[in-house]
Amino acid sequence: MVPIEGFNENVRIVHIGDLFKKVGTQDWKINVFGSPIQNKKFTRFANLPLLSRDKIINATTPDRSSADRIIHLRPKHQIESVFLSDFSELSDYESIVRAEGTQKAFKIKQRNQPTIYIPQLELAKAIFLIDSYLCKACMGSTRLSLEFDVRPKNPEGHVDIHVLKTTTFPLDAFDQNGTRMILAWLLTNKAVLQSFESIYRRLDKERQSDKTWERWTFNFDPPDMTDWIFHVKGKMSHKQQAYLVHEIIGVEIDSEMPDSVQFHNPSFIRRKSKEHTALEGDGDDAQSWHFRPDELSIDDIESASDENNTIILDDGRLWVSFTKPCSVTKKTQEKEITKVSENGEHGILAGEKVSTGDAYQGGTLPSADVGGKQDLSDKEKECASRFQSFNDMLKILEHKHGCTKLDSKMIELPQVGRSRKHLLANGLQRVIQYVKIKTPKVTVRLLEIDTSDGEKMISTKILYGAGDKAWLEDFKSIREGIISKGLSWPTKLLDDLYGEKGHKGTNHPQHQGAQAGNIPVDALESWAERVLADVERRR
Repeated sequence: MVPIEGFNENVRIVHIGDLFKKVGTQDWKINVFGSPIQNKKFTRFANLPLLSRDKIINATTPDRSSADRIIHLRPKHQIESVFLSDFSELSDYESIVRAEGTQKAFKIKQRNQPTIYIPQLELAKAIFLIDSYLCKACMGSTRLSLEFDVRPKNPEGHVDIHVLKTTTFPLDAFDQNGTRMILAWLLTNKAVLQSFESIYRRLDKERQSDKTWERWTFNFDPPDMTDWIFHVKGKMSHKQQAYLVHEIIGVEIDSEMPDSVQFHNPSFIRRKSKEHTALEGDGDDAQSWHFRPDELSIDDIESASDENNTIILDDGRLWVSFTKPCSVTKKTQEKEITKVSENGEHGILAGEKVSTGDAYQGGTLPSADVGGKQDLSDKEKECASRFQSFNDMLKILEHKHGCTKLDSKMIELPQVGRSRKHLLANGLQRVIQYVKIKTPKVTVRLLEIDTSDGEKMISTKILYGAGDKAWLEDFKSIREGIISKGLSWPTKLLDDLYGEKGHKGTNHPQHQGAQAGNIPVDALESWAERVLADVERRR
């Protein structure tokens, strides 16, 4: 996680409060109380993606915590705006109770289940305010309209969005699949955009000011969330009658989107496929110079410079999934890229301070953007053809060998550092498919990586001990590990997760077209038999 200067290590957030700024400035801050008590009690609002109640900031060990509750918003649920004081067990400390109680929340009553309280700021963070840019954009009325030209949807259901040259949206953030998906949804769904814009409308109406300071208690008008599903961490009341959401880990969004969206900008380029540089080497050395979130720290005081490309700092922990996903891509141009030009961050070094404020000429620190989402939307509709041979093999397992497919999903591989292994040669996102199958003797998960561009031969991976409870966290780590290892299975990670005998690779049939997934029909039978034998070898 990205450390924030001024807070000690391993500080637990106990309160997230009002927004404030000096009159005549644009840089909004937000009150944050920590435990143990900190001298510093605020941070930039642009750092919101790093903040949640009960979360550890400046953590010295990775946070692999998972959701402890799933909330499904049914059509019958009533959502009411209340003060957080409506939840009677905010804290054992009166000072925290007073501060927390004035914050706004949504109260959701459920029949024969605990009443749910979701802080309004946490909800907005989960669906809109996913990175520093959108945190700053919501505080004004015109930024999105001035930086994105959204063309009308054509008869085929496609929308082109031109990212204007004057945009301050960090272009590298378009490589975050979840960020790209949410931005496309926000810009093409009028009801959703109105919900986002309600943040500024309420700010403009409700803010209070004196001669020196402006203050505001965050609240907004949520979009229709019928049939949305939230994966959350939180706190249950002692009598099990109410539940307070601390953090939304993931959200499944049921909302309308176009059939496809493409972002356009002259700066969207990709390396020519024939090129292979040290940037894309195999193994751990391939990431040796890439920034991890904990390699830089955020300075809340100094300003951001516009002299560097904005650095993207994302710990990849939070996710979004759309039940009606569309294909969201960026239009790229092929160009030769040298190591120097791709690593051209103007001498930024690990350990340096960065700023999440608005970048401008004369700013003192490198500009950075924190946050982002992983997209867990199922890509089967648009990517099924890439796995034709694999899925034909699965049908043989079902129809001939009595296997049952319990679950299946295709998900895009994430970007890790500046590696481009998550992209196919044509610039589209590479996908991984997982399938949970039950044979007459055992239940396992199968993993298959998209090599439809003929990048390399990669075996089908069998996972024997992958349970359901920790699967989302495990699968996230596996997907990142695949890219970090230069598009190979992360063997050490799999050993750590499931033991050395808890996973096995089954090679594809040897054939000229097998590398690109084009396996001849007469080889599928033997492939299925080998997979079944490997699946049932451990019982």
